[in-house]
Amino acid sequence: MNNKIGYSNVPESFLYCNHNKCSRRGKCLRYQVALDISQKLPYYTTVNPQHNSRE
Repeated sequence: MNNKIGYSNVPESFLYCNHNKCSRRGKCLRYQVALDISQKLPYYTTVNPQHNSRE
């Protein structure tokens, strides 16, 4: 089963990732959910890929 992850299913304190050059972005929950963030959201918190890099 391949369900789309929606922004409404994500906890408020969840950290997102916008690193579009990451080799794991296709399977990364943080990146996939960031693609569906509401435009009405005033801000959100992200991880720093330079700090957490495993590539």
